[in-house]
Amino acid sequence: MRATLRHGLILAVGLVGGVGCSAAVGETATDEAADNLSTPASFSNGVGTLEVHSTAGSIDTANPFFQKLGINGRTCNSCHKLDNGLGISLSKIRSTFTNTDGLDPLFRINDGSNAPKGFFAQTSTLDQRKVSFSMLLNHGTIRVGIGVPSTAEFSAVSIQDPYGFAKSSELSLFRRPLPSVNVAFNTLTMWDGRESEGGLSNRDSLKRQSNDATQGHAQRATPIDDATRSAIADFQLKLFAAQKSSNLVGSLSVKGCDTSQSEEEPGPCQTATGNARNLVKVLTTGIGEDFPKFAVGINDPFPFSGGKPSSTHENVSMIMFEPWESETLGTAPTVNGVLQDATLTKNRGEIGDGENIFYTKPMTITGVKGLNDASGQSTIMGTCTTCHNTPNVGNHSRARFMATGTSSPFLGDNPLAGNLTDFPKYTLRNKSTGAQITTTDPGKGLRSGKWNDINKFKVPNLRSLGNRPPFFHNGEGKSLTDVLNFYNQRFKMNMTSEEIRKVVVFLRQT
Repeated sequence: MRATLRHGLILAVGLVGGVGCSAAVGETATDEAADNLSTPASFSNGVGTLEVHSTAGSIDTANPFFQKLGINGRTCNSCHKLDNGLGISLSKIRSTFTNTDGLDPLFRINDGSNAPKGFFAQTSTLDQRKVSFSMLLNHGTIRVGIGVPSTAEFSAVSIQDPYGFAKSSELSLFRRPLPSVNVAFNTLTMWDGRESEGGLSNRDSLKRQSNDATQGHAQRATPIDDATRSAIADFQLKLFAAQKSSNLVGSLSVKGCDTSQSEEEPGPCQTATGNARNLVKVLTTGIGEDFPKFAVGINDPFPFSGGKPSSTHENVSMIMFEPWESETLGTAPTVNGVLQDATLTKNRGEIGDGENIFYTKPMTITGVKGLNDASGQSTIMGTCTTCHNTPNVGNHSRARFMATGTSSPFLGDNPLAGNLTDFPKYTLRNKSTGAQITTTDPGKGLRSGKWNDINKFKVPNLRSLGNRPPFFHNGEGKSLTDVLNFYNQRFKMNMTSEEIRKVVVFLRQT
């Protein structure tokens, strides 16, 4: 049922983790089977079954994405696993470490260890590797080295790096790898958008990323050629991933009833639209009568007025499971005349109701750079879909960055700051005003050099989310419950524990 609240915002900036492709020069060996995988490919996970679909007709595992293009044995697939929805979960990282004693190419000191030199780059013994790769093993993060620009509006006046490496010319930033799938919906590439700088198209951003990652993460000395860059980018642009089935309800793309029991929306029941093939339709044909096919700026919440999003913005925009809301199903639904199992109906209802809470539960948004200041609204009343506004995808449909507090090491600003105690901390001072900010990651600010961009990150997409914990750019959200608790406290949502549980159930099925 489409609840009466139609406009809103939640800022889950950084739910999923942004490193690029990684991969010995001249080698063509891959870390997947040599044959193509039929599509859609299915992978069992803790939620049910993940579906990865390529619009090319098959998943080409001979693509350079799976090849060793650098000198340290890595490929793009080292950090972007098919069975993790082209992301990588902490459990996958830990099992890879255990199964290889920490010798898999994922564990390389150039960016996998806590520091690229010194005590935390020692890897001769298993015990040393456990210490040197503790950030990767504890948070699922890769070390990204970016310095403070000489022309920045701020300088670093204090650097507290427990691993003894970071300096003003190269801060150590620990970030989660973003998934290399569903990127056809990208408006920015990387958490800080650095591969999209200069106004590059989505495809050209991915081409730049493929080279920068190969030279960085895979340590190749020379750039890869344009044909290789294009092959990697085009491969990713044709990949889509979403949950196909659930341990709770089975298929995520079936009817839950014959006739709607909702007084607001009576009539024949519709089919739920989980799975990757239905996600493709968001790009190619749109979502029925609700939304046209994806385009940059679709369902934009700007401009705001009176503390609310634009009147043309629709908060009811994550609607894969709208046909399963409990009010629609009723207590004893039939499908094709067959009475449905009561437990199955209950579970379908919880998924649909969790989705409804996601786009209707009000929150009070204050102090978010990139939103409150950019909109001219000191307070915004919103729901989850003002920032996660791309219909049935959940990223932001324009190239915008927002600072919700996820980089702060202080509990007063960040309810999950207790999970950042082993992160480096940087105190930055505004050269003009003398104001100071302490952060674990300045985000976009290190790219633009602008004081107002400190701690800003892009808004990631939410499909196949349950495959790749932990969450946020730094992995501080160990579970989806952590994520919901962060927003509940930070933005005064007043969600009950039952509401949080249902939203988590929904997000795990995306």
